[in-house]
Amino acid sequence: MATDSSATIVLWATAGYSVIHLLAYIVFLRNWPSMRQERGIFAFHMISFLLVSVAAALVGLYAETVGPVIAAIAVHGIYSLSFLEAWSLAQGGYSLTILDRLSRTASQTSDDVLKGLEAVGLEKLQSRYRALVAMGLIAMHEDGKTRLTIVGRAVTLLLAALVNATATRKSVS
Repeated sequence: MATDSSATIVLWATAGYSVIHLLAYIVFLRNWPSMRQERGIFAFHMISFLLVSVAAALVGLYAETVGPVIAAIAVHGIYSLSFLEAWSLAQGGYSLTILDRLSRTASQTSDDVLKGLEAVGLEKLQSRYRALVAMGLIAMHEDGKTRLTIVGRAVTLLLAALVNATATRKSVS
């Protein structure tokens, strides 16, 4: 049976690994082109999450307990979700873009700021569109119209069910 000390060791090991994972990103990986894209940063965390899950499960089998396994997975999950949320906010917020643009000039009129943000918005829209096509969620048809693919419909239904189940806002569909 597991002791309190084995559970403590598993939690400290997971926390230590998470710190090393974060430092690896900050020191070595953040300037890699793949780490500047959602797919790359998500894969970095998903692979890490799977490694922690497998390692924790093996420890759980050896120690004949599930508590430390669940705790280790939860600790890494909280770290990854927090990181991904912060990364996402830092990558694309309009507020950050406004602040950045204003910091580089003495002042701008509201119209100048809005004109600049229109270009940013169009760039973000085009980037998101390309990403949805690359993921196979939408496709351009011969008639020139963009439509959901079968996978896109399935994802939309899944998201709608999730939103409806949590009742956090009106349905997506």
